[in-house]
Amino acid sequence: MIASSDCLWGALDGMNGAGLVAALSFGGRKVKGRGFGIPLILRYILEFCSTTPEAVKVLMRVPSHMAYNVTLLDRESRYAVIEVAPDRPTRVLRRRVSANHQNAPLWQAYQRFSRSEEREDHLRALLRQRSLTPEALVANFLVPPLFTREYERGSGTLYTVVYLPAEDRVEYHWPGGVHGQSLRHLDEKQIEGRYT
Repeated sequence: MIASSDCLWGALDGMNGAGLVAALSFGGRKVKGRGFGIPLILRYILEFCSTTPEAVKVLMRVPSHMAYNVTLLDRESRYAVIEVAPDRPTRVLRRRVSANHQNAPLWQAYQRFSRSEEREDHLRALLRQRSLTPEALVANFLVPPLFTREYERGSGTLYTVVYLPAEDRVEYHWPGGVHGQSLRHLDEKQIEGRYT
């Protein structure tokens, strides 16, 4: 498995040897309740699931303590966005796009700060462009409105990850840099970045 870790043992996003990709985004709601931290749930999914349907079953039965969106993709190109929250049933959406919000009620102050709906609309518009190449799509993630530099306010883009499950490869992109990694041959490397 290749994953971006969180709090030593959780995962924010990643891909396993079966070609299952999972990534999370905040659900944009303040609600809290009983359940597990989503990075632990994602780590469990990446360690024990092989397909999108298997991961969906886990997300349907394992409660999350906060609202999050989990985007899934497997080697067979099955994808879904799953909205989890402690105060309502889990929703499975056949979508290719997710940002940092769920359906109403929206946390208006957070939405103004994050511009999540604007970023999702921009991404949907990009995906409607038939002539858009994969390289051009990745380049759009490295400029506003998809890339943000709100670091002093506690938010900002650190990297964009491109998962290529058919090739067992991952690419981490940031302005001025890219680092590829393969499940077939891990290339240990330390990279230092400056975010201003």
